[in-house]
Amino acid sequence: MENFPKSKSPEQKINYPANLTERDIELVNEQCQLQGDIEKEDIEGFSKAYSEAKELAADIDALSSITDEEVEGVILRWAIYIEKRNQKGYRKTPAYFEKSARTGLDADKIERAMSMLVGFIAEYLRGEHALSKEDITNIYKEFELIHPFEDGNGRVGDLLWKISMARKLGEWPKELPPDLFDEREEGGSEKD
Repeated sequence: MENFPKSKSPEQKINYPANLTERDIELVNEQCQLQGDIEKEDIEGFSKAYSEAKELAADIDALSSITDEEVEGVILRWAIYIEKRNQKGYRKTPAYFEKSARTGLDADKIERAMSMLVGFIAEYLRGEHALSKEDITNIYKEFELIHPFEDGNGRVGDLLWKISMARKLGEWPKELPPDLFDEREEGGSEKD
């Protein structure tokens, strides 16, 4: 399926994966706009990760036996699809945010924090924990506070929130995750 991001010229045709609905495409474009990443490569990378996350969420057999290593693997793969420089793995430098006093977790603490978070996410996806929507949002917030990658954290977090909500609700969410840090501005952007 081809479509145009709202902010780019019609010459920039985006090839979206076939399993994305029109609403999914709107959400992909909206999330990329919020993050200020609206180049063809940005949108196609996120839509590829989005497609993979949506397929995984629909595969209950795969989720019921997913390992910690597999969860970490998909998170890293999605981060690379979204931003090629994430091939280096977790960030090694401090993270600062525009329009905010908050910072990401110290780089030397990321690996341990992600190991703990990934373990909990895997247990939830396997069905070992019953979580509320608020609990899922807190997992998403924890990922955002860790801020493990140089770039693309907001989009990876979006997918973690969506796959977790899909596990809870039995269907893929048709909305963006909540704005946890009040960083979305009317007509503005939020960098991840």
